[in-house]
Amino acid sequence: MFKNFSIQLTFLGGPTHDASDRIKTLTRKYDWDDEGSIEYVVVKPGEFLPKGYDPEKCKYQEKKKKLVYVCHGVGRGLDKTSIERWGWNATMNNVDIVVHNYPGYGKTSGLRTEKQICDDSLYLLRHLREEYEEKYKEEHEEEYKEYGFNLDIVLLGNSIGCGPVAWLAAHDEAKDLGIEKVILISPWVSLLRLWPTLLPDLWLPLENAKKSEQLSILQHPWNLVLLFPRFLLWILTLLCSLFAGLDFFDNFQSIKSVKKLKEKKVLMIHGNLDKLVPLWHSEKLMDAIGNNQEVTKQLVVMEKCGHVYTRLVADELIWGFVHDVDKDTLNGLAEMVKAQPEPGSQEKSSHTSQVIPTILIKDTARGSHIKD
Repeated sequence: MFKNFSIQLTFLGGPTHDASDRIKTLTRKYDWDDEGSIEYVVVKPGEFLPKGYDPEKCKYQEKKKKLVYVCHGVGRGLDKTSIERWGWNATMNNVDIVVHNYPGYGKTSGLRTEKQICDDSLYLLRHLREEYEEKYKEEHEEEYKEYGFNLDIVLLGNSIGCGPVAWLAAHDEAKDLGIEKVILISPWVSLLRLWPTLLPDLWLPLENAKKSEQLSILQHPWNLVLLFPRFLLWILTLLCSLFAGLDFFDNFQSIKSVKKLKEKKVLMIHGNLDKLVPLWHSEKLMDAIGNNQEVTKQLVVMEKCGHVYTRLVADELIWGFVHDVDKDTLNGLAEMVKAQPEPGSQEKSSHTSQVIPTILIKDTARGSHIKD
C-alpha cells in the first residue's frame, strides 16, 4: 500500500548505536496487536547534571513540574548522547521528559505505518499518565481523594516528530489525555507535501553545502550526471505531492489535525533558511488554525537559521513557554536565543545556514494575527 511505503521511506529507523542503559520497554496490549514492545526513556530533574552545573540554579523550581512528551526527528533515537542532553534539559528546567522509539527504531518492534506510530504514541502516553497517577495516589492519598489528579502534559514534536504530535493533540479531547500545550519545531503540512524537499536530502544528500555550488551545471555541464539522481527523485516526489491531502495516499495530514485543536496553547518554531522543511509549512498551519478562539497560537521565525539548529538554539524559548512565562518574558527569551551556538557546530548538508539567528514573533494573541 502506498501510504505504508511512504512512511517506510521517510521514517528510516534502524538499530540504536551506543544505546542508553536507561531504556525501558512497554509491551503492547492492543486489541489488534498484542505482540511487540515500545522502547522509551523517562528522565527527571537531577538525574543528569551538566559538568560544572550548580543544581541550585535550576530554573522554574517554583513552577509546577510538567511532563514533556517528545517525538524526535527522523535521524534521532535513544542513544546515550541524546538521552544525556534531554537529561540536562530536565535538570535545568524542572521537567520530566519522555522520549520513545518509533517502530523500526532501535528495538521497538512493529511495522512502520502511520497507524502503528500513532497507536504507540497514544498507548505510551496513557501508560505514563496511569503510572504518574498511581504514584501520586500513593504519596498524596488525602489530596487525591479530595481533588483528584491532574498532570500537565506538553507535547514536543521535532521535525518529522511533528506528525504524531499534531495527531495526538487533535485527539486529546476524545482520548482525555490532559494535554495543555503543543510545541511544533519545524512542522509540516503533510508527508507528501514535505517529500519534495525532504527525500532528496534524506536519500541522496550532498556531502556539504559547498558541494552544491561546485556542481554548477552552467559552469561544468558534466556535473549533471552527479546531480541527475537527486533531480529525478525531486521530480518523482513532486508528482507524488499532487496527491497530498487525499486520505488514501497521504500520511500525517497535520493541516487537518490543527483544525481540530481545542483549548490548546501552540508554539511553532521555524528557521527561515530551513530547506528541508521550508517556512511556508508553519505559515500554512497557522492559517489553518485561523481565528479559533480555543487556541492560543504563536509562530517564532528564527532568521538566519536552517533546520538542524532550530531546537537547540531555541531552548530558552521552549522551556519558558512550557512553564507559562508571561508575554514580555517570552519575548525577552526570544532575544536571548540569538546567542552563538557551541563552537565547532556546523550543519553538514545542503540545508546549511548561518548559525546566529535573530527572532521574529508572529501571532501571539489568541485567535489573532499580529506581529510584535
